[in-house]
Amino acid sequence: MSDGDVGTIKFLARDLPEIPTEKIAERVASRFGLEGDWQSLEGERDQVLRLDADSGRYVVRVSNVAELPRVVDFHVKALLHIETHAPDLPVPRVVPMIDGGFVDSMKSGDHSHLVRLVTYLPGRPLREAPTEEKAQLRTRLGATLATFGLAMRGFFHEAASNEHPWDIMRSPQLTDHTRHITDSTVRTGVEEVLQQFSGHVLPGIGSLRHQVIHQDAHGGNVLVDNGSVSGLIDFGDMVWGPLPSEIAIAADPAWSDGDPVGALCDVVAGFDATYPLEEPEVAVLFDLVLARVAATLTIEAARQARSSDQRSAAEGIDRYAGLLDELLRLDRSTVDRRLREVGRFAPTWPSPSSTDLVKRRRAHLGAMAPHFYDQPLHVERGDGVWLYAPDGTAYLDFYNNVPQVGHNHPHVVNAISRQAATLNTNTRYLLEGVVAYAERLTGLLGPGLDACLFVNSGSEANDVALQIARFATNQGGTIVMEGAYHGVTAATRQLSTGDDDIEAVAHIAELMVPDPYRGPYMAEDAGAAAKYAADVDRALGELMSHGNDLAAFIVDTAMCSNGIPSIPAGYFADVEKRVRAGGGLVIADEVQAGLGRTGQWWGHELHGLKPDIVTMGKPIGNGHPLGVVVTSAELLEPFMARTRLFSTFGGNPVAAAAGMAVIDVIEREHLIAKANDTGAYLRDELGRVQTDHPLIGDVRGWGMIIGVEFVTDRELRTPAMNQTHQLIELMKSNGVLVGSAGQRGNVLKIRPPLVAERAHADRFIEAMAASLAAVGEPGIP
Repeated sequence: MSDGDVGTIKFLARDLPEIPTEKIAERVASRFGLEGDWQSLEGERDQVLRLDADSGRYVVRVSNVAELPRVVDFHVKALLHIETHAPDLPVPRVVPMIDGGFVDSMKSGDHSHLVRLVTYLPGRPLREAPTEEKAQLRTRLGATLATFGLAMRGFFHEAASNEHPWDIMRSPQLTDHTRHITDSTVRTGVEEVLQQFSGHVLPGIGSLRHQVIHQDAHGGNVLVDNGSVSGLIDFGDMVWGPLPSEIAIAADPAWSDGDPVGALCDVVAGFDATYPLEEPEVAVLFDLVLARVAATLTIEAARQARSSDQRSAAEGIDRYAGLLDELLRLDRSTVDRRLREVGRFAPTWPSPSSTDLVKRRRAHLGAMAPHFYDQPLHVERGDGVWLYAPDGTAYLDFYNNVPQVGHNHPHVVNAISRQAATLNTNTRYLLEGVVAYAERLTGLLGPGLDACLFVNSGSEANDVALQIARFATNQGGTIVMEGAYHGVTAATRQLSTGDDDIEAVAHIAELMVPDPYRGPYMAEDAGAAAKYAADVDRALGELMSHGNDLAAFIVDTAMCSNGIPSIPAGYFADVEKRVRAGGGLVIADEVQAGLGRTGQWWGHELHGLKPDIVTMGKPIGNGHPLGVVVTSAELLEPFMARTRLFSTFGGNPVAAAAGMAVIDVIEREHLIAKANDTGAYLRDELGRVQTDHPLIGDVRGWGMIIGVEFVTDRELRTPAMNQTHQLIELMKSNGVLVGSAGQRGNVLKIRPPLVAERAHADRFIEAMAASLAAVGEPGIP
C-alpha cells in the first residue's frame, strides 16, 4: 500500500532512519567527543539509541528525514529555556558538541539526518508502576506538568505551530483516515467524536490559555522512581496549544486502571494545585480526552494499513476501541461534576430539588434556621447585581448589602485568592498587608479615629466596642434606638431590642425613633430634631433610676431596622451633646451604612455625628469575614493593656486583602458618586410610581440605601404589613430581591450593590409596578 493510499499527513508514516550503530558512534565520537557502549531504544519516528559513556548516560536521537531543521531547533531551544528557567524540572539536558553547537547533521545514502544528544534520565515508565502507586504518581505528574507549563509561559518558537498529527486541535483533519478503522461501530464512534469536537468544542477553545505544551506526557514518556516523577522525556510532539490538552494526554485512559475519569482527576489535582486551572479549561477536559482517543485510533489504524507489524498495531487499536466505548457510555454530567469537585469549582450540575434541599437543611442546620421568602430561594452563583438559581434564572439583588461592590467582583476575588495562595495567619505576627489596610482604613475617617482592632464580624465589632466604652467610662449603661439591631453575641443581642425574644434589661434604655413620617414630630415641625433629641434626657434618667450611669450610645447610622427614617437635620449633633454631657461615649455602627452606602464614606459623616468608636463588618470585605473596631489610640491602648483581647483570625492577611480590594474598587470605579446618582434616580422613579399607587406612603433614603413605606391609608398612615409581605413575594416572582424593615415590617429595605446602574434601577421599577398591580389579587398570600 502506497503512502498516497494512507493519506496526506506526512507524519502518519514512521519511516524511522536505519543508520548502522557503528556509523552513528563514529559521528558522535568525532563531533561530541563521547564514546562508550550503545543500545537501541524504541522511537516513534526517530532512530533513538542510548550511549553509556564514562561521563554518564546519554540519549542519541537521529531525526526522521522529514523532520525540518527548524523543528529540531524548537526542541533544543525549549530544553535550553527550561534549563535556565526551571532547572529543577526532571527533563533531559541538551549536550553540546565540541564546537559548542547542539545539532549535528550526518548523511545516510541520499538523505541528511539531524543528530542531537541529551542526558539520559533514570526511572521506569509510569505505565509499568505498581497499580497501588499510580494514582499518587499521576497527581505528581500533574504537578510536574504544571511546573513545566509555568516555565514555558514566556517561551515561543516559530516551529511551535508546526503541523503535527498528534496535535489534538488538528484531530478533525484525521477524519479522512477513519476509513482504515475496519470495525464499523468503532469507526462511527470515532467520526462522531471528531465531528462533535470540530463543530462544538474547537470554536470555544480559542479563548483558552495557549502556550507551548509538551503534549506527549503519556505513561510511556513519564519516568518514575521511588514514588516520584524522575523524568519527562520525548519532546518531539511539542506544539503551541491550549493548556488543558497537556492534562488530557497525561491522563491517557489506557493506563487508568479501570477508572478513566479518576485518572483524569488525579492529574487535574496535581496540576491545579500548582498552576490553577480556569473554569472553561476544566469544562473541555473530557472532550479533549475523547478527541485524543479518537485520534489515536485513527492514526494507529492508518499506520496498520501500511505496517508489517499487524499484530502490534491491532492490539493498540483494540485497546483504544474498548476505551472509547467505555468513555462514550459515561454520564457526562457525572464526569463534569467529578472534575469540578477536584478544583472546588462551584457546581453546575443539576441541583437537588428545593424540597429535598430544605429537608436536608432542616436536618443539619436546624428546623428553625431562618431563610428569606415563603418558599426558600435556592441560588448557586452571583455576578455583580445578579444572583442566579440553579436553572439559570436571574434575580436582581437589591436587598443583600453584603456584596458592597457586587457579587464576585473580580478584583476582590483576585485579592483574596492571591493572598490565600501566599500566606494566611494571625495578627500576632508582623504583617505588612494588615498594617497597610489599617492605615488606609483609618485614613478614610476623621481625626482621632486612628487605631484598629480586627475581628471577624459586625457582631463581634459591636461587642468589643461596647467593652471598650464600658472600660473607658467605668460605667455600664447603654442607650440604643428603639427596635435596634446590633448583632448576635450575648451582649449585642441585648442591644438588639427589635428582636421579639429580647427581654428588657435595666442597663439598656431605648430612644424613640426620630421618624418625621410616623413619629410624634413631623417633617414640617422646625423643632423636630431637638424634640426627638430631648428623649436622651429621659433615657438617661431611666438608666440612673436603676443605678446605671451611661457608658455609651450606639446607633446604626442608617437606622435600617427602624425603616430608614428621614432623620431631621441636627438630630445626631444634639444627641451627641447630651450623651457626652451624661458621661457616655458615642459608637457609630457603620456595618450597614459605611463605605459609601449613604452617598458618603460613612453614615456618621452624613448626619454630622462625631463618634468615639466606629464599627464595621459585612460589606467591608464584600462578604469575606471581616469586622473592625476603629477608635483612638487613647481609648484602645489602655483597654488592650488590661484585657489583651485577641481574635485569632480577626484581620488576617486574606481578610485584609479583601478589605483593601473593596476600597480599591470604590475609589477606582467612583462608586460613591455612582451611589448618589443611581440612588437619586431610583428614589425619583419610586416617587413617580408613588403617584399611581396609594399603597406607597413614603419614599426616603440617602445614596444607595432606600426605604419605601407601605400604608393602607395615606391619611392615617396605617401600616400595610400584609401587603408588604405580598409585595416582597411578588417581586421575587418578577425576578427582583428586596426585603422589609421597620418595627411593623411595612418598609421595603432597598440596598443594591454600589455597582448598580440606572438600567438596573429601571428593571427594579418595572418589577415594582407589576407587583403593586397584583397586590391583593386572589391567590396572592
